[in-house]
Amino acid sequence: MALGLLVLLTISNVARADTLVATLTTGIDAEGLAFDPSNGDIYVCNTVSGTVSIISGSTNSIVGNITVGTGPEVIVYDPSNKLVYVDDYNQGAVSVISGSTNQVVTTITVGSLSYDVVFDPTNDDLYSVNYGSGTVSVISGSSNAVVATVPVGTDPTAAAVDTANGNVYVTNTESGTVSVISASTNKVLATIPVGFEPEYLAFDPSNGDFYVANTGTGTGPSTVSVISTSTNGVVANVTVGTYPLPILFDPSNSEVFVANYDSATVSVIAGSNNAVVATVSVGMFPEGMGLDTANGNVYVANALSGTVSVISAQSVSLLTTITNVGGYPYGVAYDPTNGDIYVSSTSSGTVSIIAPSASTTAEFPAEVVPVTLVLVLAVGVALARARATTPSSRPQLS
Repeated sequence: MALGLLVLLTISNVARADTLVATLTTGIDAEGLAFDPSNGDIYVCNTVSGTVSIISGSTNSIVGNITVGTGPEVIVYDPSNKLVYVDDYNQGAVSVISGSTNQVVTTITVGSLSYDVVFDPTNDDLYSVNYGSGTVSVISGSSNAVVATVPVGTDPTAAAVDTANGNVYVTNTESGTVSVISASTNKVLATIPVGFEPEYLAFDPSNGDFYVANTGTGTGPSTVSVISTSTNGVVANVTVGTYPLPILFDPSNSEVFVANYDSATVSVIAGSNNAVVATVSVGMFPEGMGLDTANGNVYVANALSGTVSVISAQSVSLLTTITNVGGYPYGVAYDPTNGDIYVSSTSSGTVSIIAPSASTTAEFPAEVVPVTLVLVLAVGVALARARATTPSSRPQLS
C-alpha cells in the first residue's frame, strides 16, 4: 500500500502557480484584516500606528488611511449596517468605520483590553471580548451602543457564534473554560471546562460542534476540545501538535484546520468522527490562517519562516509555499470579488497580495514533522513565543 501511495503522489506532483502580485506598505505592525463586500475594499489594522489602511480590491492599491484608537488589532464587517468595527485594544474601545465614507462614525467604550470582536448574524449584535475586565460587551448594530456587559471567566480571549441559534462561545484562557452567552438574553447559559489555556475556537455548522484549541500542555499533549452545542458538554478531546493557535472550519470538506505553532504543522480534524485525518508540515511558527471560499484551500501565515503555506482542501496536503511575503506574516484575508489573498506582515508593515492558482494538486503529501525540524524549532521558540503569548498579539483568522 505504501508503494502504491508513493507512485500516485509522484505522478500527480505538478507545479502550482500561486503568484505574489504586489506588496503594499501600510502602517507599523500590520495585523488584522477584513473584507467589505459593500465597497470591495480590504481594511488593515496597523497596531502601532493606530490606523487602518484601506486597500481597493479593484486596483490593489492603498486608497486611504484612517486614524482610530490605540492598538487596533482585530477588525470585522457587519453586513446588516455595512459598517466596519475595529477593536482598539489599548484603549478599551471599538472604532466604527463607515464603508461608504471611510470615516470613523463613532467610538464605543467597552471593557479593558478589548481582545476580539465578532458579529452575530442572528441578532445583528457585536460582541467585544475584554481580556482585562473578564467581560464581554454586547454592542447593538442598530444603535452602536453597548446594550449589555456580560461577566465571563478570567482572561477571555476569543469568541465565535453558533449560527444556528446565535449563542456566543467565549474562551477563558486562565480559567480553562468556555462561557456560553445566550443571544436572546445576553446571559451566561453555561460554563464548560475544557483543556489547559484555551484560546481560539471555531464552529462547525455541519455537526453543531465547537472546536477549542487548548494552547497549554499542562500534564499531557496539546489538545482540541470538541463541544456539542446540543448538550454544551465536551464530547471529545483530540490530540494535535504542540501549542495550537489559529483554528478554522472549511465548509468545502467539513474539516477543521488547526495550526500548531511550536510543531510547524497543521492538524486536520474530520467533523464526521472528530479524528485527525492528516498532519501537514508548514513553515515555522504558523500564526494566521485564511480560507479561499472558492475552492476551500487554506492559506497559512508562517511567522518565523516569512512564508505562506497553501493546503489543498481536496487532497488535504501541501500545494505550495509562497516566499517573500514580508517580515513576520500574521493575518490572512480573502477577497471573493477578485479572488486574491491578502497577507499582513507585522515587522515589515506590509500587505502581500497573492493571486491563487486553480490547481488543487498536492506538492507534497501530508506528513509528520521530521525530528531535525523539531530540534530547530526548539532553538527558535524562545524568541517568538514571547510575542505570541502576550495579550497584544493573537492569530488572525479569516
